[in-house]
Amino acid sequence: MRTKEEIEKAIRHTLSSFVEGGDIDENASLLDREAGIVPVDFLYIFDELEKSLELNVHSIFESNTYQVMTVRMLTEEIHTLQGPPSGD
Repeated sequence: MRTKEEIEKAIRHTLSSFVEGGDIDENASLLDREAGIVPVDFLYIFDELEKSLELNVHSIFESNTYQVMTVRMLTEEIHTLQGPPSGD
């Protein structure tokens, strides 16, 4: 199970390939024009996240709206996808 910090790092690493100028505020909407992400790029972003995190990241949209599209909210929702921690 990955920590929230590891998930956020994976998100930021993936976004860095698509965002000019570097860092995005954790609460800034990734859908805002100011983020500089072309809508079609989200297909590639989520594909990369699914590969690197080995989770069906796209399923977060089954129970969320566009408001999930911030680094902070994506981190929270992806962390939740992993389920409860195992009692190893």
